[in-house]
Amino acid sequence: MFAVSQEARSKAAAFFNGREIQPIRVYVSTQEDCKRFALALDQKRAGDAVYELDGVTWVINADFLQKAQPVRIDYGADGFEITAAIDPNAGACATCQAAGKCGH
Repeated sequence: MFAVSQEARSKAAAFFNGREIQPIRVYVSTQEDCKRFALALDQKRAGDAVYELDGVTWVINADFLQKAQPVRIDYGADGFEITAAIDPNAGACATCQAAGKCGH
C-alpha cells in the first residue's frame, strides 16, 4: 500500500506551480551516516510502482515498496514526513535508530 495525505498532495502540487512537473521519487537516502526516507525529483524507471495523484507523479521502486509497505507520505510542521513498516536504520548504531543520525 502507498498513500499520500491530502495535505502532502496539496504541498507537492503547489511546489510545481510555475515549474515543469517531474515525478517525485520516494527512496532511502544513504548519503549520510544514517539512512532515512527521502524525496527527490527523478524520472520513472523500469521496476517502479507509479502513482498519479492530483496531477503529481509519485514513484517508488516496486520491490522496495513490497518490503516497506505500507508507505505513507504526510506533511507536518517539519515538511514532508515518510513512514513505512520498516526502519531504514535497522541494524545501525543506536544513535541512528533513536535520533535519526549517527554519533560517529
